[in-house]
Amino acid sequence: MAGDWIKVEISTPDKPEIIRIADLLGIDQDAALGKCLRVWIWADQQTKDGNALSVTRAFLDRYTACEGFADALREVGWLMGSDGNMKLPNFTRHNGVSGKMRALGKDRVKRFRNAASVTEALPEKRREEKNKTKDIAGGPQEGEPASPPQPPKPPRPRNELFDAIATAFKLVPESSDGSLIGKVAASLKAKGAKPDDIARRMKNYRTHFPDCVCTATAIDKHWALCAEPKPVVYGFQPDGSYIDKPLSLEEADRIFGGPQ
Repeated sequence: MAGDWIKVEISTPDKPEIIRIADLLGIDQDAALGKCLRVWIWADQQTKDGNALSVTRAFLDRYTACEGFADALREVGWLMGSDGNMKLPNFTRHNGVSGKMRALGKDRVKRFRNAASVTEALPEKRREEKNKTKDIAGGPQEGEPASPPQPPKPPRPRNELFDAIATAFKLVPESSDGSLIGKVAASLKAKGAKPDDIARRMKNYRTHFPDCVCTATAIDKHWALCAEPKPVVYGFQPDGSYIDKPLSLEEADRIFGGPQ
């Protein structure tokens, strides 16, 4: 027994042997093929190679419901031997264990070759698809000159407020300071700040906060307050001096401390 299938070639229905069997029995070719299939299936299930069939011609006639069928098989050379010891010539060429293994192996080789041929064709197919995409996108087609290179985009205009903040507070835009400078510049721009305002408000900041370090974020936070310097309080100062008149910015710098 060699599985639940048998091999039949597509040319079998029109083989001369089938035509001869049909003529000998007075039946059509389809009936002759069907009866042969019944015998081959029985042999595949009951034997390993179609040999040593311990049956008689009468059994084959009954099995196929056709008197004289065994003799017809013998006539075309598809049955040999005598009652109780018959065989189907060349049965293992297509069926039986060995025949089916060869058929399966041949099928695997065919599928492998087909897969290999498809794989080899894929790069070419990808190139064709790429060319089609390029054509659709309006790119140069084969034989057409390539478009001239586009000129580089002009550099982005300098942000003067950004530069003024970086210079005044000695910050490095290329470092992590860049994010801080950008944030402060955006905030001050929203407040209407100009680059020239930075230095003046830094001076005013020191009159309001003489003990604090002047930073970019501090200027941003107290921008409105630093629009003017802090008014000077008359009287004795922490250093023991006495002030009895308004001070200039230069004098305020000297008394309250220079740039931090």
